[in-house]
Amino acid sequence: MPAKNHSSPFSRSVWVSLGVLVVSVLIFAIYILLERQIERANELRYQSLSLAYELRQSSDDLTRMVRSYVITGDLLYKQNYQEILDIRNGKKPRPVRYQDIYWDLVLADDQRPRPYSGQTIALLQQMREAGFTEEEFAKLALAKANSDALTSTEFAAMKLVESTIPTTEANRSKAILMLHDTAYHQAKAAIMAPINEFANMSEQRTLDLVHTRENAAMLARLLFIFFGLLLFFMLLRAYRISHVTLGGSVDELQARIARLGSGDFLSTFPVAKGMENSVMSWLSATQIELSQIDAARKAAEDKIHNLAFYDSLTNLPNRRLLNDRLTQVMALSKHSGRYAALMFLDLDNFKSLNDTHGHDVGDLLLIAVAHRISRCVREMDTVARFGGDEFVVVLGELDMDQAKSNSQANIVAEKIRRILAEPYILTFERDSGARTIEHHCTSSIGVVLFINHEISEEDILQRADTAMYQAKEGCRDQSRFFNANA
Repeated sequence: MPAKNHSSPFSRSVWVSLGVLVVSVLIFAIYILLERQIERANELRYQSLSLAYELRQSSDDLTRMVRSYVITGDLLYKQNYQEILDIRNGKKPRPVRYQDIYWDLVLADDQRPRPYSGQTIALLQQMREAGFTEEEFAKLALAKANSDALTSTEFAAMKLVESTIPTTEANRSKAILMLHDTAYHQAKAAIMAPINEFANMSEQRTLDLVHTRENAAMLARLLFIFFGLLLFFMLLRAYRISHVTLGGSVDELQARIARLGSGDFLSTFPVAKGMENSVMSWLSATQIELSQIDAARKAAEDKIHNLAFYDSLTNLPNRRLLNDRLTQVMALSKHSGRYAALMFLDLDNFKSLNDTHGHDVGDLLLIAVAHRISRCVREMDTVARFGGDEFVVVLGELDMDQAKSNSQANIVAEKIRRILAEPYILTFERDSGARTIEHHCTSSIGVVLFINHEISEEDILQRADTAMYQAKEGCRDQSRFFNANA
């Protein structure tokens, strides 16, 4: 009778240990998948808010174009108004990266910041394909319908201006009133209210999705740690005869598994010569992979954050972060009773530098301007790039007295104006080698004081912009405070 083939305790330990290791790897793979799903959920949140922002921005752009046309009679504004409508309705191709700053960069020469993408799709169709719930899509559709309805008022205002040749001041005044009266602002609010409701609904839905996947990832992480510890205890049983198989002592293996289980992917550990096929070697490879994945994830998060909130050229806050900072300053002003100020700054002869030496040299100037402005303000203040050669400075926590606050803001504005007027030494590369030029660049600064929530964020920016244009229309190289009667 043949003898039964009984496996040894070591063999059983090895097989059980291998089984635990396989399960650990599977759990880790599930964990990586869940982490990617979390990233996808965050991308959906960003996409949802981007579409809502584009609808809001297109409505604001239409308002700006029709008001500019009614006031100036420049047909370019009317043409741009119709083009915005056609792009939104899918009748004309969308420009490349249309969700970024676009119409604010289209000036009197009608030069476009980016070419058309060749993609023709209505904004409402994009929303329909974005995977929103019926209730969320209904909110956006309502906002779009209200925006389309508002265009009838805007077309009527343009028609009134064009009803007589030349346009009479009476008709122009009536048209301007149509675009600024209570009914118009109520219609604008009817556009923004559903967008705000959609943002809240979408934010809650996508946030719940992120939390669900984060909880699942946490469970997978805990299971991974649990099976790692189980693997350690199984290997401990075969400590004396498994040293070569493991590639080191059980204590060393335990320490390294614990570091991985706790999320420490950066600490490296060597593998002894001749132990390349040991468990220690497998853990080393896993650690390297985890370190690479963790580094890639952190790099992706940093990149997404910077793209979302900071200007890629100057590394200053962009318009989105500026809006957040301005909201915080307004809330702080309401709490403290102190005035705050916003400065809208535009370089006076920036275009000539671009035309003469190229955009790369213009970029060097913008970076230098950003550094100079930042040196003129406190750490608590905000310096943001608004777009092109426009910058915004927000000064918080001035004085409770309006006159003193006005003086404080004027001191900072003049300090900025003087330092920006100093010569710039710009060094750049050309085919012939490095070149250095001296450039002189002045600035026009519009300043507006505000306190509490007397006016909206949009009105603050608009008033500062108006004051800046008043400074530019004067003799330039000056700062001017907003004056409603100017």
